Amino acid sequence: MKNKIIVASLLLCLSNLGYSQNLSLGLKIGGNVSKLEHYEIKNLNSFIDYVAVNNFNYGLFINYCIKNNFSFQSEINYKSKGFEYNTKQDLVGLGASGKANVDYIEIPLLVKYCYGNKFKGFINTGTSINLLIGGGEYNYHRYHDAIPASYDYSRNLKSDFNKMTIGIVGSIGLSYCISQNIDLLAEFRYSYDLSNSADNHAYVDSNTQDAWYYNNSRFIDKSVNFGIAYKFGKNN
Repeated sequence: MKNKIIVASLLLCLSNLGYSQNLSLGLKIGGNVSKLEHYEIKNLNSFIDYVAVNNFNYGLFINYCIKNNFSFQSEINYKSKGFEYNTKQDLVGLGASGKANVDYIEIPLLVKYCYGNKFKGFINTGTSINLLIGGGEYNYHRYHDAIPASYDYSRNLKSDFNKMTIGIVGSIGLSYCISQNIDLLAEFRYSYDLSNSADNHAYVDSNTQDAWYYNNSRFIDKSVNFGIAYKFGKNN
C-alpha cells in the first residue's frame, strides 16, 4: 500500500508539472536483460552456469530544459529483474535449473545532454532509487538419471531482497522530431545497483541442502527502450 501511494503521488506531480513551459512529458517501453552478481549456490556451483534473464520495462518521464543543450529528467519506471541458472552443456545424466524475477519501481534522477536539430543524439547520467514491489517466485527443477523421480520446488524469495536500493544509470540514444511538439526516441541504458540488492545472508534449502549465498549481490541491468515525448515548450 505504501509503495502504491508513493507512485500515485509522483504521477500526480508529473501531470501537474506538464502545464509549465520548457517541459516535455513522455512514455516509453522496452526490453531489458538483467543478472544478479555475486550470488551463488555452493552445492551446485560445479555443474551449473549463471545466466542473464530477459524481461521488460515501461514508464513515464518528465524533462525540464535547464540551459542550451542541458536538461534535467526524472522518471517513474516499472521494471522486472531476475536471475537464472542451468546445467552446463557438457554434463550428461543430471541437471538443475532455477529462475526467479523480482519487480521494481525505479525512479531515476538524470542530467541529460543532447545535440542536434531534427535528429538529436543524447546522453543521460545520474542515480536511481529502486523500490521493491513484488515478484520473487522462484521455480527450481532438478533431475538425475540414477534417481527415478525428478525434484521440483518453488518458494517466494521476495523477503531475501532489500526493499530499497540505490543505483547508477547511464544511457545513450537518438531522438527524431516528427512535429513541433512531438519527438520519437530510442535509447540504450545501463544500470547498476550501488547498494546490495539482497540481504547478506545464507539460505539453506531444507529439501536439497543447497546453500544460497547473497553476499554483496547486486543487479546489473541493460535495456533498450523506445518512446514518445510531447514538448510543452522549447526543450531538449
